[in-house]
Order: sequence, then structure tokens, then C-alpha cells
Amino acid sequence: MKKDSIIVHILYLALFVFIGCVIYQCTDTTDCKYTANRSLKLNFTQLSSNNKLVDTIVSGLTVTTSNGIALYDSVSAKQLQLPLSQLSDTSIFYFYFDSIAIDTMYVFAKRTIEMISPECGFNTRFLLDSAKCSLNNITRIMVVDKNIGENAQTDRNLNLVIKKRPKLGQ
Repeated sequence: MKKDSIIVHILYLALFVFIGCVIYQCTDTTDCKYTANRSLKLNFTQLSSNNKLVDTIVSGLTVTTSNGIALYDSVSAKQLQLPLSQLSDTSIFYFYFDSIAIDTMYVFAKRTIEMISPECGFNTRFLLDSAKCSLNNITRIMVVDKNIGENAQTDRNLNLVIKKRPKLGQ
């Protein structure tokens, strides 16, 4: 009988540990926040009079995806965050400057899919490979940081060098 009693106690202990692990795993969702902010950060820059890049604000800007979804509509911005495609290594964006000049930007990124947890599901990590543009109003694209969304301290992933634009009404 002592042997049966010990086995029952061991089974209860194992069940208790299992339930404790399941409860802990179901309530700990801090890893789920990891999936947030997986956007490409880009800044608009111009060449200053002494040929240095300086951040600039672009006004009257509309940005859409290749599917026609408006991400920004007639905004003034120094920095934008653009979502990358979960289905393709290429993301395409259209930039409308004052509804006149249109630039098409292609962003090429390597995707890695990883399991976070059963509660949070899967996450896609992006590593920026390159970017190119139609070069109408955007004269050059410079890669600053290839790791997209990995570090909250990252200021930007791309610099978009734009032409000097006349003020409206001039």
C-alpha cells in the first residue's frame, strides 16, 4: 500500500506542475507585444547648401500601396512608417507629392517566419535587402539600418533624398 500511495502522490505532483506550467504560459503574453511595430521607418531628407543631408518635412503627401490602400492622405511628415508585405519579399508603394509628382518605391526584404507561442502565433521578421525608386521627386534612397522593427531605438531604416520643392503659390 505504501508503494501505491507514493505513486499517487507523484502523479498528483506531476499534475500540479503541469497545470502550473499551462496557467503560467496562458497568462504570460509579454512575448505577444514582440509582433508589434514591424514597419519600415523612412525619413525625408534633402541636400543642404553645404552638401550634407538634413531631415525635411514634406507637405501634401499621399502614400498608397500597390493594392490602392491609402496609408497616408495629404499629410505633412518628416518620417513615415510603412507596413511590409507578409506574403512577398517585395513591397510596393506609390508616393504622390502634392498630387502632381508620383514616385514608385520598391522595398525588397528577406522574411523569416518564427513561432512565438501558441497564444501569440507566428511572427515575421524582416531584414531589409534593398530599395529602389522611380526617381521623379525622390532622387536617391539610402539604407540606414537593415533590421526592421528589431530595436525600438532605431531612428530610421531608409533616407529618401528628395528634390528641393518650390513652396505652393510661388
